[in-house]
Amino acid sequence: MKIIYNPQMMIPYSGDPAAADGRLDASLEMLSRNYPDSFIETDSATKEQILLVHTEDLLNDVKLEGDPYETGLLAAGGAIKAAELAYDHNETTFAFIRPPGHHANRGLYWGFCYFCNMAVAIRHLQSSNRAQRAIILDFDLHYGDGNVDCLGDDSDITIINPSSNNRENYLKEVITLLSGERERIAAGHPPYEIFAISAGFDNHIDDWGKTLETRDYAELGRVAKEFALKVCNGRRFALLEGGYNPSSMADAMESFLKTFGDQ
Repeated sequence: MKIIYNPQMMIPYSGDPAAADGRLDASLEMLSRNYPDSFIETDSATKEQILLVHTEDLLNDVKLEGDPYETGLLAAGGAIKAAELAYDHNETTFAFIRPPGHHANRGLYWGFCYFCNMAVAIRHLQSSNRAQRAIILDFDLHYGDGNVDCLGDDSDITIINPSSNNRENYLKEVITLLSGERERIAAGHPPYEIFAISAGFDNHIDDWGKTLETRDYAELGRVAKEFALKVCNGRRFALLEGGYNPSSMADAMESFLKTFGDQ
């Protein structure tokens, strides 16, 4: 497991909850304890990489925001690096980044998101002649409209957004949807080349969603790893999205990564 990170992302860049001072502290301590030699510092995404997904007007509007622009480029760059390592070296990766991205549409940013990190990463893989076919599981509390707006019209990409508000049904829904994808592949649907996770931890019982328990994130990680091993030759990566209770986010993240990764 490799952790993609840059210390600059610890610095608050705006007044929204995703940028709150201290939001990442407990998670960083947990990652440093569990993966002390696995940190890789991210570079910023380039303007050209952002424009694979977003309009130039959006990029210029974000630039006027000041600090969110620079931190947003780092987050998008972290997503790219996570995707590259997962595809090129079959290295399971987690991009510990902010701002989140799954609400940023092609020409509109909102919901604490400036650039759609997932879409930038996937379009980079495609444009650099790496993976063309990808499947995305977004288990954030909130519907990932940015992922869908930026990638949903691509027939080579499947996006799964579970919607159940009951923990047992939520896990069953994820398992059922992934099982359905495996059945489609067995029936002749072209296989996916990489599995990507928009990992939001705000559906935790102690966060805004008040639905999933810490142990449920271990089940999500286990199911995702199993799917990747059977469908994508194990190639998989995850990007941090939401999560606003620092303590429960760290616990849920630890639970997910222990089953999603190599431990």
